[in-house]
Amino acid sequence: MKHVIVGTAGHVDHGKSTLIRSLTGIDPDRLKEEKQRGLTIDIGFAWFDLPSGKRAGIVDVPGHEKFIKNMLAGAIGFDVVLLVVAADEGIMPQTKEHLNILSLLNIKSGMVALTKIDMVDEEWRELVIEEIREQLKDTFLAESPIVQVSAPQSLGLDELVKQIDILTEQSIARDTECDFRMPIDRSFPIKGFGTVVTGTLMEGSIKVGDSAELQPLSKKTRIRNIQIHGKKAEEAFAGQRVALNLADVTVEECQRGQVLAPQKLLRATMMLDVMLKLLPDNSRPLKHWDRVRFYTGTSEVLGRVVLFERDEMWPGEELPVQIRLEQTLVTMRDDRFVIRSYSPLETIGGGYIIDANPTKKRRFRSGVLDDLNLKATGQSADIIINSLKKENQLIFEREAAIRNTGLRDAAEAINELIEAEEIIPISIDSINYLVLSTKLDSVRAEIIKFLSTYHKKYPLREGAARAEIRSRFLTKASAKLYQQLIILLSETGEIYDTGDFVKLNNFKVEYTGKYLRWYENVIKKLQEGQFAPLGVNEMSEELAVKVDELKEILNNMLRNNQAIKLTENIYLLQTNYEKALKILVAYFEEHDSIDLATYRNLLNTSRKYALPLLETFDQSRITKREGNVRKLIR
Repeated sequence: MKHVIVGTAGHVDHGKSTLIRSLTGIDPDRLKEEKQRGLTIDIGFAWFDLPSGKRAGIVDVPGHEKFIKNMLAGAIGFDVVLLVVAADEGIMPQTKEHLNILSLLNIKSGMVALTKIDMVDEEWRELVIEEIREQLKDTFLAESPIVQVSAPQSLGLDELVKQIDILTEQSIARDTECDFRMPIDRSFPIKGFGTVVTGTLMEGSIKVGDSAELQPLSKKTRIRNIQIHGKKAEEAFAGQRVALNLADVTVEECQRGQVLAPQKLLRATMMLDVMLKLLPDNSRPLKHWDRVRFYTGTSEVLGRVVLFERDEMWPGEELPVQIRLEQTLVTMRDDRFVIRSYSPLETIGGGYIIDANPTKKRRFRSGVLDDLNLKATGQSADIIINSLKKENQLIFEREAAIRNTGLRDAAEAINELIEAEEIIPISIDSINYLVLSTKLDSVRAEIIKFLSTYHKKYPLREGAARAEIRSRFLTKASAKLYQQLIILLSETGEIYDTGDFVKLNNFKVEYTGKYLRWYENVIKKLQEGQFAPLGVNEMSEELAVKVDELKEILNNMLRNNQAIKLTENIYLLQTNYEKALKILVAYFEEHDSIDLATYRNLLNTSRKYALPLLETFDQSRITKREGNVRKLIR
């Protein structure tokens, strides 16, 4: 079933509250001061059943200019507006301001109730109706019905109800499938129950027992009880006036302007990117850094307007701007807002949120307005791609990307981008990630360039160590994430990951030119030295090869099992190592143990070489040292 809110609007003392009482039997003026003064000060609430069977909630707003901020808090939930105009006065200043506010809030449906018709003659009524039509001709109420009523005499009420029923039937149903969100407009304690808050459920649905979060306080709570129109309920839906009994929060924490939503849906902010339209009849331009009163949901916050490419904005203009707030609030992309001048208090414009959690932007910087216009009017997929590219990252958590864009259809747009291969999905330990294809291509090109230089500089190395590639190009990737990314990077066949090294696929280690000559000389020297080879430094001098280049050859021999490293300065040919091991094993055929001096003599070498050889056997668990001797591990 569709749930709707009908709201009143109009000048003070034009009969809004009286009309609601006549329609519903409920007095929307709940405050003692309101009853004493006969003046609506704060928003009031009622409900009634329509002929079609729908139950409509009613929000009655104050008409006095002093209470516009209260009117704004009530108007955010309107599906249909009832613009009330008194026949004896016609269109008045607050009628116009209310109409401007309703237009800025993008309310599309409504009608006019011409009240107090019993106080004027028919000719006067016709003149007032003509004036109303003239004033409404360029508004969303241009073609709306005008119903003549007298609440005290019950004239025209049946026709009014009929027209309300038609309009509510035609109104757009709210989304009840998305996450719930309810700006709070009242809070009070009830003895034995605790804190109760009321508001219009803007979207989604909520059940008794659901967890929620009070924002921007980030205070966790739970729904204990639900009431709708004075009756207990188990579930509430978008478009209903709701009273919620909350656990674990105080009345003081639940002030007007707070928002109730699922945990982590909303993030508090001190700035907003918005599309702002100034009213055409403003008396002066809006200047950069003007202080304004910013209204969205039930919040009122002071802030400053940042104009990006000019110093003034003229009446009737529409531009993307940034609002720097003086205290935190929460909102979402596409939410409507209104701004009023700080002094004098006048409604000057409004619009919709482009980005509810933006970064701080500098004035007169190239591309800022283009980005904002794309966010405001572009397709969701284009907005997401542009946003991800701006981050200059390769990989994003999917849920964070959805949350950060603020797009309600972000998940669907991301699926479109995956289908178009602009984004590649991967999953690690139940966390879903998104890889930006263009950034992947860019990183691949950078790695290929790096490896080309690396292979030229180190022609005897198999490639760059995995850790080096990760630290240079994939710094934020965990080991598991790196493994997935290197697979993606290797898909074009240009890069190959050996498990220990990353190299160009067409590269292989070959001894050519001077390296071949040096390699042959190293082999010769190690063969000549047998169990007492030249140290690295000595060999470097004798062969006239730099130590670093000599170590490149020796390390490549290690990788290819051509040599054994005994110490930082001593390398042994693999064949000589095997001979030394064979001599050791043969000795143990007739002896239980061997000491260093004995082994040194067997090899006809010095302690300098015999000791590291024995230590290498220990490390390989061939021998075990016991005191000054070693025994064979059998």
